[in-house]
Amino acid sequence: MDRKIERKQWSFKRVLPGVISVVVVLILIYFGFFNASGSVLNVDADRITVSEVHLGGFQENIIINGTIVPVRSIFLDAVEGGRVDKVYHEGGSFVSAGDTLLVLSNNNLQLDVMNREAQILEQISNLRNTRIALQQQRIDLRSQLLTHETELQQREREYLRDSTLFARDLASVHQ
Repeated sequence: MDRKIERKQWSFKRVLPGVISVVVVLILIYFGFFNASGSVLNVDADRITVSEVHLGGFQENIIINGTIVPVRSIFLDAVEGGRVDKVYHEGGSFVSAGDTLLVLSNNNLQLDVMNREAQILEQISNLRNTRIALQQQRIDLRSQLLTHETELQQREREYLRDSTLFARDLASVHQ
């Protein structure tokens, strides 16, 4: 069985546009009658000065917060980074070509340079030791050559002496 559902006379969707229009009308009426000029400034009469107008310079100071941007900026980049030891010129000061701006120091770079110098000195020392060893080996070889030559001469003398004695049958054969 169906039954008929009765509609409500005052629903939220019907009331909302009416309420908004009434509020807007009230706001317009308030600003129209009570605040006709828009804004009002009340000043005490003793703070107002009235005087004669003279011809002269007009100076007005207006405080404005802003950022000043230079026309041309040059950014410097260090090839090797480091710690700033001394600053000769601050930012914004005028400099010319060749002026020292600041001094950087890099302990890691200095340590690396010292290690490489030590490696080079070690290689020079190794080369010197190799040359000394070669000279010592050359001297030893010459000494051995001289020893062998003198021994050869002694053997040749013995051979000549023994061959002469053997030819005369004065010596026996060595075994």
